[in-house]
Amino acid sequence: MIGTHGTTGDAPGADPLAAIAAYWQDLRGTRQAPRRSEIDPRAIADALACALLIEQGAADDDGTQPVPRIRLAGRHICALMGMELRGMPVHALIATPDRPRFAAAIARVFAAGAALDLALCTPPGESPRLTARMILLPLADDQGGLTRAIGGLRAQGLTGAPPRRFVLTGAGTAGNLPFPLPAAAQRPARPGFHERVPVFEARAHPRAPHLRLVKTDS
Repeated sequence: MIGTHGTTGDAPGADPLAAIAAYWQDLRGTRQAPRRSEIDPRAIADALACALLIEQGAADDDGTQPVPRIRLAGRHICALMGMELRGMPVHALIATPDRPRFAAAIARVFAAGAALDLALCTPPGESPRLTARMILLPLADDQGGLTRAIGGLRAQGLTGAPPRRFVLTGAGTAGNLPFPLPAAAQRPARPGFHERVPVFEARAHPRAPHLRLVKTDS
C-alpha cells in the first residue's frame, strides 16, 4: 500500500488484488462471470481497502458511450484522491491524456467479459513517483448482463499531496489474470453486495474472528 505525505508504504502480507482475483475466479466457476449478488465482502475483508466496485452506466439518448462509475472504493483508493469517490466516473483515477485508452480497455470488460489488468504510474515529472496496479473483473446482473465489475487498485510508493492520478504503462485483457488461482468451483447464489452502501460494524465473524461483519441496513 501507500504511505501518506512522505511515509513509505509497502504493506506486508498477501497481495489484495490477488485475493480479489482468486475470489472472483472461485465464484465464477465455469461461467463467464459471477453475479454481483454473490459477492460477500467478508470473504475479501483483508483486501477491502484496495477494492473497487463499478457499474457500466447507461448510454445517453444520443448513443454516447456509457461512462462507468464507481459504486464503492476502498479507503486506500480514496486516500490517493483525497476524497470520497462514490458516484464519480472511474476515469477520475486516470490522467486526462490516457483516459481514451483507459475507456477502451474498460469497454471490453462489459462487452466481452474480459479481465482487465493494468500497470500504472504517476505522470512523468510528478513527484513523488507512485507505481500502481489495477484489475477489473466482470460481474453479471440478475438478467445475466455484464453491467458491473469488481476489482481493485493498489499503489506503492510515497503518497504526496492528493489527488494522485495515473497513466497506463501497460494494459492487457485476457480470460485469466497472471495470479495463482484456485480450482474453479461453481457456487450457488447468496446474498452479498447490494445497491445500498454497506454499513461496517467492527464485529467478529463467528467462523473467522479476524474478519469484520459487513451489515447492510435497510
